[in-house]
Amino acid sequence: MPAYQQEIARTVARQNIEYLRRAYAKATDLIGLADTHSIESGRQIYHSIFSPSVEFSTSGEGTQPLRGKGPDSWVDVVVQALGRELRLIHATCEQDIPSAQTCAKRTSGTILGKPIQD
Repeated sequence: MPAYQQEIARTVARQNIEYLRRAYAKATDLIGLADTHSIESGRQIYHSIFSPSVEFSTSGEGTQPLRGKGPDSWVDVVVQALGRELRLIHATCEQDIPSAQTCAKRTSGTILGKPIQD
């Protein structure tokens, strides 16, 4: 394969990875809002990212490991990990200014290092 084709392939691969990162962040942000519609919207995005047979395990210091299989199990883990009271903001709000304004209205945390409130 000529060098220019290799570079095109690398560029496309990088772009696809970036789209996945943003989709994952958006889905997790939606789930973190903790209302039924947002959780279901995040679930749909997770279904577009993960294969039905994905298996995962995650843990943190001082916590019990959480395990599951499939996108729906990952949604359950995210809901459990975030809790009903905790909401978060991911990179999507830092990368897309119109989204940042929407996130700032619905989320407490920070955007670009600046505190925001509900």
